[in-house]
Amino acid sequence: MSIARRIEKLQRDFLWGGLEEEHKFHLVNWHQICTPLHSGGLGIRDVAIFNKALLGKWLWRYSMEPTSLWRQVIDIGDGSRLRFWHDVWCGDLPLRSQFPSLFQLARAPEATVADLCHFQGMTCVWDIAFIRSVQDWELEMIDSFMTLLYSSRIRQGVADSLCWTPSSRGLFEVRSFYSTLIHPFSQDSFPWKGVWKAKVPPRVAFFVWTLALGKILTTDNLRKRRVIIQDWCCMCKSSGETVNHLLLHCPVAWELWSMVLILFGITWVMPRGVVDLFNCWHGPRSKSEAGKIWKMTPHCLMWCIWQERNDRTFNGVEKSIPALKFHLLHILLSWAKAAHLDSSCSLSDMIDYCSVCL
Repeated sequence: MSIARRIEKLQRDFLWGGLEEEHKFHLVNWHQICTPLHSGGLGIRDVAIFNKALLGKWLWRYSMEPTSLWRQVIDIGDGSRLRFWHDVWCGDLPLRSQFPSLFQLARAPEATVADLCHFQGMTCVWDIAFIRSVQDWELEMIDSFMTLLYSSRIRQGVADSLCWTPSSRGLFEVRSFYSTLIHPFSQDSFPWKGVWKAKVPPRVAFFVWTLALGKILTTDNLRKRRVIIQDWCCMCKSSGETVNHLLLHCPVAWELWSMVLILFGITWVMPRGVVDLFNCWHGPRSKSEAGKIWKMTPHCLMWCIWQERNDRTFNGVEKSIPALKFHLLHILLSWAKAAHLDSSCSLSDMIDYCSVCL
């Protein structure tokens, strides 16, 4: 096992099990965890990819610092030897990828940029040779090809140099290189602000992140892990237990959602899934105290449902619907006080304030 994999194993075990030796389920794939927050991850660095980003710094120094000691050991020639078809110098991709048909016809596929151009005064003139004449149906492609070439700036007598485009200064940055390497695993549709920006305990935010990914250990997820268990919802005692059913569509959950929506004076149609809910859970005055309580509410409600579900499953203890509603409001009030929201001196004050100010 490589050092990077050993480090990642320690990270995974600590994330899901802490310092306990007892085996715990790893709920979310490690590649997902290493993606940025806006992509549904935790932004933890992938050790192997970050190592590549650090090595990229030395490759950059090799090209940019000709007097460094190790550059004197390895000689690459001058930077003007830029391969016309294979290097990225004209557009975002090599020309062989942008114009594969023309590359197949190229008479000199390994030529450098300098081989295929010359200067007439201050004007750069291109001389591209193909193994056969261009056909009529290829004229439009040739026109696009030549237009792209003449849009590029070739500076006579100036040595080629590297420019790191992800940086506004053109200088290499390990952080931006790492972001570029991790990008293929990233998506931008996750409602990360709704999950992580609410003024709730970190443990609760982590729980909501896990359930938004559909990874908490509901009955359907346990059965996917080959745990033999009856597929039913202990809250409504009828339907099968999925993340979206338990937290959104279960009749017991809907009783709590209805109370909250009435409290804030909001008319609402419950969306299909948890991610959809957070994508549209925006209050008109999100920076006000009532708006901050509004942002806490989904976390608090889902946390209370999950606690009640676990009490019923493991302890045989069951709260009534009115008791659940009171418990939800009590937890919401305690979180509002912890966030130093002045309107939350008492439960009645919080209810009155939210019903008027949102």
